[in-house]
Amino acid sequence: MRKIGFTAALVLSGLTPAMAEVGELSVSADYCTILRAFTDAASPECPAPTFAGRPRGLQAAPPGLPEVERGYFVRFAFDSADLTPAFQDHLKSLSTVFASGALQDLCFKLVGHTDTRGAPSYNMALSHERAKSVRLFLAALGQVDIGRVQVEGRGETEPLTGRAGDDAYNRRVEILARPAEGAVCNS
Repeated sequence: MRKIGFTAALVLSGLTPAMAEVGELSVSADYCTILRAFTDAASPECPAPTFAGRPRGLQAAPPGLPEVERGYFVRFAFDSADLTPAFQDHLKSLSTVFASGALQDLCFKLVGHTDTRGAPSYNMALSHERAKSVRLFLAALGQVDIGRVQVEGRGETEPLTGRAGDDAYNRRVEILARPAEGAVCNS
């Protein structure tokens, strides 16, 4: 799976999601930057950067590990599943990338999270609502086969490494991508 999001921190993982490191990707990231967050490869429409090094926040994934998660996460306001205008604009760009030929063989999973404020049962429901709000927005744009997009809520159970449980960065939806198993995205 791979990950996505808002003031948008880019999540690139080593071997497992639990080992993910968080970097930064601007909410105004362009098509090619978003595409590279998922594929880390040059494409005809997005040749490799010509500068030395890599964009801030991007790190090479270990070779030969298709299960490695890539992407970034979207942050939310306290006690909210509402998408901000800046996030809506970003999702419009993301939708264009999702609909591209370069990502046509990928499945997407939206995983909602909360901080540790509030009851665990309330936070579980809120995390699921956050993931659903991203899915509904993407569906309304009409560029992504919504059958390729699943949602899941994990509540407050997985705070970001190095962040306190009540930190605002834990209020997020991770957008994960992985290769489809045949033509199936329902696993």
